[in-house]
Amino acid sequence: MNQRKRQAEQTRGRILRAAFERFAADGYVGTSTRSIAKAAGVSEGVLFHHFPTKLDLLRGVGEAHPIMAGGLTTLVAADPNPTPEAFAKGLQHLFLERLHPDRPAARLFRVLLSEGARDPRLSSMRNAVADGAVQAVTSVVSSWEAAGRLRRSPDPQVAARALLGGMFWVLVMSDAQDAEAWTAYAESALQDAVEDWLAGLL
Repeated sequence: MNQRKRQAEQTRGRILRAAFERFAADGYVGTSTRSIAKAAGVSEGVLFHHFPTKLDLLRGVGEAHPIMAGGLTTLVAADPNPTPEAFAKGLQHLFLERLHPDRPAARLFRVLLSEGARDPRLSSMRNAVADGAVQAVTSVVSSWEAAGRLRRSPDPQVAARALLGGMFWVLVMSDAQDAEAWTAYAESALQDAVEDWLAGLL
């Protein structure tokens, strides 16, 4: 890699890190490209050279900081043939770790949830996060059905959406004001959601 290309990639990385921090802190609407450029130590012209629009910046941030996809891939790779109980428990821990309010990625996801209701461009990004998670869980449920592990035979995608929808809802509805209170609430509520889901399958 020549020096010019290396410098361009370093600049792009600085811009993405600054955008990630600003979007997580101030939301998409509340963040200006000027504030991102200032935080990255570049001019707006340089920023727009790498990312023609603010939405392109948000997409770049989403690709650089996957909220759930990487964790689900790791979870499935760690045990390609998990029991329903073990997989649901692992998913519960993944949600607690990835969506903890202290994590910038969790704050970014909440931005997509709240502002996506008013902006269809953001809702499509929010849906992409959810669809990737649904696809991963659907494949696991399909393997259980094929192996005869389930008492009932639900549509695997419906089952996946039911589990993930319940877990996301638990986290979105939390009104805990600090990280410790959030963890206590989320651990209990996610456990209930997982147990209810397993009871409908096994």
